[in-house]
Order: sequence, then structure tokens, then C-alpha cells
Amino acid sequence: MKVTGLAHFALEVSDLERSVKFYIDAFRTRELKRLGFSEEDIKKGRTRHVNIEIGNAVVTLFESRERHKLEPRGFLLDNPRDWSPYRHFAFTVPAEEFDQWVTHLREVAPRYGQTVFGPKAHGGGSRGLSIYFDDPDGYHLELNAHYPTQETFQWAHGQYGRIYGVGGAEGWNYSWDEDEVEKHYEKV
Repeated sequence: MKVTGLAHFALEVSDLERSVKFYIDAFRTRELKRLGFSEEDIKKGRTRHVNIEIGNAVVTLFESRERHKLEPRGFLLDNPRDWSPYRHFAFTVPAEEFDQWVTHLREVAPRYGQTVFGPKAHGGGSRGLSIYFDDPDGYHLELNAHYPTQETFQWAHGQYGRIYGVGGAEGWNYSWDEDEVEKHYEKV
């Protein structure tokens, strides 16, 4: 027996149509199905929700029944004391498309009052670069690209003005002085 993949995950949103538009726009994807909109579903009290395709997963956006009570769940990357790096949803993009995704999200996010943070490199030999942004309800999202070799990773990381050094038992890693750390968390 084994789990073969992620079927979907669900998010409660304060404005369903705004969130549907955001996810389709930000992830360059499509709506799969709407549920809870028919007269029969309305009579049964079914919550309205929309399935959005993102890669090989589905994000189900549920309209909050108490929208006025829905508080932002966002995280501020420029204030590390107020955010948790663990509570987010990450999606993989091809390394050769990472720059295009950075450009795309820097154009899309401001239309929804959001900011893109990063790119950020991951240490410990992961060879990954990520960008972070929030959806209109403050759910923290990440796009991650994994580079096939240390050389391609160093080259890509260097394109964003970062420096490298040898770090710890993991071998090659990135290292930043205080100015670089500030740039790393700078809103772009």
C-alpha cells in the first residue's frame, strides 16, 4: 500500500470570485469545476466552492460562510519574527522557467494588492530557488525551482545578486553579509 499523490487541498476564502480569478491569473491555469451553485445544492445548503488545477494537484476554494470573521493568514517575510516558514503551500516549476515565473508574478501580484518576496535560495545542498507571495486572503504560497547541478544553481542564484561560500558539513552553500540578508528579504 502507498499514497500515490496529492488529490487536492482546500482553502476557505473571503471572496470566492476574487480568489478564483487570482489563482487562475497567478498560476496561469484553469477552473475545473464549480459546486454548490445549482438550485438543488443551494436548497441543501452546500457551500459554494471551485476547483482550480495547479500542476498535478487541485486547489479547492471554499466560500467562507462567515466572511466577515475571516482574518488574514499572511506572513511578512520582511519581519521574520511574525511569520512561520512552515505554513505555506509550495508548487514546483521547471528551473528553466523560473525567471519567467518571477517576472509573471511580479506583474500579477500587485493587481491583487500583493507583493512577491525573493527569490530566496535554500541551503543545505538543496539547489532550490523560491519566490513567495500571498493570495488575497493571506495564504502563503511558494514557487520553487530545483536546479540539476551545483553549477547551474550557483549561476541562477548569482543572477539575483547573491554571493556564495563554503558552509558547514553540507558543503557548498550560500552565505550573506548583513547587506545581503537585507536584500534577501527586500520586497521586490
